[in-house]
Amino acid sequence: MDSARAQAAEQDHGPSRGPLHGVPIAVKDVFDTTDLPTSHGSAIWAGHPPRADAAALARAAGAVILGKTVTTEFASYTLGATRNPHDVARTPGGSSSGSAAAVAAAIGAPL
Repeated sequence: MDSARAQAAEQDHGPSRGPLHGVPIAVKDVFDTTDLPTSHGSAIWAGHPPRADAAALARAAGAVILGKTVTTEFASYTLGATRNPHDVARTPGGSSSGSAAAVAAAIGAPL
């Protein structure tokens, strides 16, 4: 969040980095990021260091990546360990469960 705040302040005094300048986002763990491992929710890909960012990644538009969100293995429908931040007895379920939990907890905009 410090990086997002710094970029937001920077926008007032310098050139824009893009339409999402300083916007904090959380990236689903099926999208490659050069500075964070991408596991696709699978133990066999744990710690995998991508060589390039995914084309869909909003970093080029100026967004600040807060981290990765959990996904089910290879974005299939096997339920994972993600819990609803408002009721840990429940799960958001599905491949975007980490993104749903991030939205519910107001932690960045999901990609």
